[in-house]
Amino acid sequence: GVQTCALPISLPPPTRTLLLASAADPTSDPNVLWRAGPELGFDASAAAAAEERNLLSIRDTVKFRHPLIRSAIYYGAPLAHRARVHAALAEVAGALGEIDLRAWHLAAAATDADDVVATELERAAERIRDRGDWTGSSALLGWAASLTPDLPTRARRLLGAAEASAVAGSPGRAQALLD
Repeated sequence: GVQTCALPISLPPPTRTLLLASAADPTSDPNVLWRAGPELGFDASAAAAAEERNLLSIRDTVKFRHPLIRSAIYYGAPLAHRARVHAALAEVAGALGEIDLRAWHLAAAATDADDVVATELERAAERIRDRGDWTGSSALLGWAASLTPDLPTRARRLLGAAEASAVAGSPGRAQALLD
């Protein structure tokens, strides 16, 4: 399994990996967690130690006792471990037909410029924009630009992100993207 940050309490490696996967998944869907488990080296028994210590509960949703616990687990983990977890979650999202979530996890797993992932993010941004979420579209386009090695393509994506921010009513963010 993936080793995560040193928590103030000792937890078995599969439980630490389950906690990191739970923290990395924005859907809080237990089905996603259990599907990623075999790839990451944990199963439902790994949840027992975390639940006994009242770190999270897994019922209809995965719920951390406090948002700071989620944040500490996620940001306390090494980048390589977060990337591995996001890669596994991207596979699960793809298998579930959640292509926008898949693109998001692929981008979170990227540790260097990756135009294939950037293109997937750009497509996700277009779908989100078509549903009326201009703020989300801007965020995804900005992220896509940061993963784009080709300068003209990066500039086009940043311009799209700025335009979406302006439409969303965030002129300050739009100006920052243009700068």
